[in-house]
Amino acid sequence: AGRAAEVAAGALAALVGLLSRPSGGERQLLALRLLNTLASSDAGGLSADRIRMELVVQGAVPPLVALLSGKFAPESLALVANALGEIAKNKATSPSLLSLGAVSPLAALLASEDSLPLAQGAWALSWVACTNESR
Repeated sequence: AGRAAEVAAGALAALVGLLSRPSGGERQLLALRLLNTLASSDAGGLSADRIRMELVVQGAVPPLVALLSGKFAPESLALVANALGEIAKNKATSPSLLSLGAVSPLAALLASEDSLPLAQGAWALSWVACTNESR
């Protein structure tokens, strides 16, 4: 898993770079889709929890939080909320969502007129609450 971890770290760093671009467009949307897929299942010999940890180490949370504050299509907002929810599933990575300010923007999605970001925001917040219940 040593080499697989190196490859995964490089791929995740590239994805985080795409998320951080100010005008990401279609590439950013594709990066969000891939990030969601990787964070929700085992990939390349790595567990989903290991991938979630690597996403936090690579700095994925700040650009994801920033994307929640942008003017994006409902599908994109839902993908961002889903990615944060996937990261929150891991008790070791979930506290990063609290410390990096993800809760308020996720909660703001609950006021969305579109049901997709609203539902994904609620789902992500439920994971933050479940994995941080003693905080």
